Amino acid sequence: MTLSIRARLLVWVLGGMILIEAVFAIVAYETLSRALVRSFDAVLASTARALQGALEQRDGQVRADFSEVDLSDFRRPERPDAFQMWLDDGRTLAASGPGGSWPLTPFSGEDGGMDFRPLVMPQGRAGRAVGLRVVPVVDDEEGTPASRRSVTLVVARGTEDLDSRLAQLWWLLTAGAGATILLSCVVGIVAVGQGLRPLGDLARRIAGIGHDDLGTSVATVHMPAELVPLVDRLNDLLTRLRAAFERERTFSGDAAHELRTPLAGLRATAELALSRPRGSEEYRQALASCLDIVLHTQSLVDTLLELARLEGIQVPPTHEAIELAGLVDAAWRPFDTRAGTRQLYVERCVGDDLVVRGERSALGLGLGAVFANAVDHADHAGRVSIVATRRGNVVDLDVS
Repeated sequence: MTLSIRARLLVWVLGGMILIEAVFAIVAYETLSRALVRSFDAVLASTARALQGALEQRDGQVRADFSEVDLSDFRRPERPDAFQMWLDDGRTLAASGPGGSWPLTPFSGEDGGMDFRPLVMPQGRAGRAVGLRVVPVVDDEEGTPASRRSVTLVVARGTEDLDSRLAQLWWLLTAGAGATILLSCVVGIVAVGQGLRPLGDLARRIAGIGHDDLGTSVATVHMPAELVPLVDRLNDLLTRLRAAFERERTFSGDAAHELRTPLAGLRATAELALSRPRGSEEYRQALASCLDIVLHTQSLVDTLLELARLEGIQVPPTHEAIELAGLVDAAWRPFDTRAGTRQLYVERCVGDDLVVRGERSALGLGLGAVFANAVDHADHAGRVSIVATRRGNVVDLDVS
């Protein structure tokens, strides 16, 4: 099933809008979600730096002093944050939570950097943590780099608020994209309908052209530029149709005129022969006259059929090499008797070496029409001259 132009335009326009909105929603969600996660990680990093400042090392021992650190986020009764510190021998130095310990896993970034990971918080909550390895500040002057101990610090926070914001963002973008798509559908349907309205107007104009209005041309004023070439071709077609009908009417009129004369002669000869009793010789002469008229009429009908055949191009023309002398003789032969009756002197000067290329029947038809005019309109006992001359690659045939 072939889709209409309207359906094709709607499919492409709406499909393109849906694709654009989907890509925009996905890109916007990824961009904003990454920004929210970076902001969340920045808070974790800030908290980790504050806890890192509470560490100090004295006499080879590491201790944590949280007197100047705000630990309210780790002591909340609901959804508290968590942290845990491990010495380099694996023992826990300090931790938040009931009893001073949370079941966190130690990890850290490379080269003293921070590493952020999603994890499952105590009580099964979804969370995110930052881990880093730090070297506490040495308070005694005797401390050497070789005697300094390192501490692994992990700070975790629940991502309930972050997940809620991400969900709200996703639904907001999805709803916005859906609303935009629906609005685009409405606008697309209206725009396509308005854009195709000139086609409907053109179809109504064409439908209003009747068989007797072929002379009417479709105006291109206020018409979209894309339809102007189509309308121009349509006007050309109407012009050719009008010319074809004019040729048909002319052909019918010419045929009626040409047939009226021999039919009138045949009727007059028959009426004259039947007007009174006559001898056999008179009837023979009347029948001979009727035969001549019938033969002339048959030749005329054959000519009309040949014209109709050539006009309709029912048989493709075939160009061939034709000896002009033989063609002239064959075209003159049907008029030889009539020329003798009118006592015409015929002079033919056509060389046997003249060869032309063309469609034999069409050339014969044209010569027959010229010879018929010569026989009918030459003076009684006059002269008909047929002369062919070569002029380069062209042969001129003069009949006078």
